[in-house]
This record gives sequence, C-alpha cells and structure tokens, in this order.
Amino acid sequence: MTPLFKIPLGGAGTVDTESFASYLYRMSFEHGLSVGEMLKHLYRNAGEIVAREIKLPKRPYGINPSFWARPSRATRSYVRMAEIMTGLDLTPGTLWFMDKPVGRSRNEIVWGFRWCPECLQEMQQVGQEPYFKLVWHLSEISHCPHHRTPFMRRCGSCGNDQTTYRRNRPIHLCQECGAELSMRSHALLPEDIACSWMATGSDIVQLLDDLSGRETYCLPDDGIIQSLNQLYYFYMVMGRKEEFAGMFDVEKVVDIIEKRRMVSLKLARRFAYRLGVSLYTLLNGDVLQGSEVLSSSWVCTLPPGFASIDHKVSHDHERVLAGLKKILASRKPCPSKKQLAAKLGVSIGYLEYRFPALTAEIVAKHHELVRQARLDRKLKARHAALSYFISPSYADMPKSRKQAYRVLRQETGLPKFMLKGAISAVYEIVST
Repeated sequence: MTPLFKIPLGGAGTVDTESFASYLYRMSFEHGLSVGEMLKHLYRNAGEIVAREIKLPKRPYGINPSFWARPSRATRSYVRMAEIMTGLDLTPGTLWFMDKPVGRSRNEIVWGFRWCPECLQEMQQVGQEPYFKLVWHLSEISHCPHHRTPFMRRCGSCGNDQTTYRRNRPIHLCQECGAELSMRSHALLPEDIACSWMATGSDIVQLLDDLSGRETYCLPDDGIIQSLNQLYYFYMVMGRKEEFAGMFDVEKVVDIIEKRRMVSLKLARRFAYRLGVSLYTLLNGDVLQGSEVLSSSWVCTLPPGFASIDHKVSHDHERVLAGLKKILASRKPCPSKKQLAAKLGVSIGYLEYRFPALTAEIVAKHHELVRQARLDRKLKARHAALSYFISPSYADMPKSRKQAYRVLRQETGLPKFMLKGAISAVYEIVST
C-alpha cells in the first residue's frame, strides 16, 4: 500500500480546524485526482483494513461536501481510511460530537461549501495554504466569528458553488473560472457587518474552541444525561420540586434521563443557555460545577428564535397519493427519486416510508428509462464510429482512433469514455 502525502489538517488543534470535506478536496488536488478518484483510491487501498473496525458502506458517488461534515458510518469509514493512508489524525475535521453526546436535527449543517473571503485573504497574506473551516459548515453561524462578515456560497465572478468533484485549481480559486474566492462581488456595507453582541451561534463557536486541542471523543456519550440527572436530583433532594418545574418541563427532563428522548444540539443549546453554562460543561456532565444552576432566579429566558426547534411537518397523504398515481399514469418520463420528492414537496424518506410500493415502481421505471437512454447512446457511438471508418463522407480523414475521437466528439457530443470505447471496438474490427 503506497501512502499518500502527509498534508497537514489546516488549523488543527484550534477553533479554526479545517473540515474533512475541505481536506479531501485539497488532498485530491495535491495528488492530481478528482475527488471521486481519491475516494476510490482510499476504498481500494485501506477499505479492507477499516472493514475490520467499521461496517463499510457502499462507495459514495457524487456526495455533497456537507456529507463529510456530519457524523455517520460512511464519514467515519472514509476518515479512518484517510488516516491510515496519511498517518494523520483527521477526525477533528468532522462534527464528531454530534454522533453520541448530542444528536443532529434538520438543517444544522449547510448544503455545500461556505467561506469567509477575508479569512481566505488573510491565509494567503501570511503564507498559509488556504482551506475551508469546519465552523463554516454550521448553519447557526451566519457570519465569520473573526471578521463578523457574511459568508459567501458562490464565486463572486461566475457564481459556481465549488462542489464539483473536479479539482483543477487550489481550493482558494474558483474551480470554474479561476477567480479568487477571497474577492466579493460587491463591497460590504456597514449594515452587512454583524454586531459582536448579536453574533449568532457564538455558543457553538465556544464549544469548538473548548474542544480544540483536546482528544477526539473526549466527551462522554451520556454527558448531558449526567448533567440533567445531577440537576434534577439536587432540586428533588433539596425539596424544591416546584421550583424545578418552573424552570423546565419535568416530563421532558425525565424522558432524557431515562433515555426515552434523544437530545439534539439545538435542545442542548437551549438547556445550556437557560442554565447559564457553556455547552462543553453541559455535555461533559459537569453542570453542578456552575453555581448559576443552583438557583431558579438565575435561570435565563431564551431570546426569541434562539435554537428554534423545527416541529414535524404534517403532509396531506391523499394529495401525495394522488400525485404518485398521476405520475404513474402519465406518458411522460418518470422522474428520479430526488426529483419525485421535490415535485411532490416531500422528503425521500417520507415517500419510502408512506408509499414504498408506488415509489419503488416509479423509480424502477426511471431506472429503465436511464438504462435505455444509455443503450441508445452506446448504439449511437458505435454507429458514428463505424461511419467514420467506412463511410465515403469521411474518406479524406486520417483513419486513426485519435482523429476519430476528435471529429466525433465535436459532432456527436457523446461522453468521452463511451465514444472512446466504441471507436476502439470498431477500429479493432476494421483493422484486422
């Protein structure tokens, strides 16, 4: 097994740690590979070793960068593979604390990449290789914690979102047009700068700061349960049950203590804010170490919109069912699973849970459509290749595979791999 270059994880041991998504994209560029090729390389060379520790998922294809920030079996698997191939600790580049200490609720992690142009500019000025920070993936943080400037999600020159698997340029340059990502499309106005006393997500930034420099997985899996258990029994033993009931929903707290309710990061943030302690203190099981929690008069009132918890969306099942039947009965091509969910305004999980048979039937028809379209393109490629070598209209053209590819690629617009395969197959037949 040939090891990969030991490219350091940017900002390791600080609150500005590089995200694993950024590291994966940066590592791919340094090795002259696309991200997809790098994933295959990791799987091929270290997958068998990691399979002894973790049940390996299927090789991901076309995954959005946000996937690598969230904790999952697939993320842990590929982080471990990269660690084996580089000999470096890369787990700090993921939101590992969202695995067991707390859970992840919807929309906690933003789709794709975001970046602070001012941070990228500063990295270049001090001679540091630019990278995308882990903290930029968290949706609650809307402005850079250092500059208080809004993040960007697209190139200011061409609008590309930088999620492409092709890595033709360093990460601080647009992969589409080559422009500097540190350049904004327009000058910032005073109102664009966030006030320091109104910084959203500052408690999460503080948590990342508290965890920086510590070992990964340093938080106990049941730390928040320990904290709430200590708090609950303190008030019960002191005979202040009514006081505690005025602070929190007792039934909810008991459900958490008895592990009947999962605690999301948003819920943990609400508990920590009300108690006046840091998230790290709460998640580490040390809540009684803070004197603020010993009196209900010191409990803080949540500001409007703070860590708001999304409630379950109710769907009109009859409307969705009618929509599925209409799509099946239509003569139009069946959409993919993702397109189907978007068309009906629901999630993929909802369709698979509520209408598994109808969803599977539509998806099967879509796959058949894709298979047939692929077959048609293959036949078109074969026909075009055969025409090039035997048709009188190409009689003056050099009969080489290279020239055939140049001509037919421009004429047909077919995929490179498909056209090259068809030309090679035909060339072998006509040259014998």
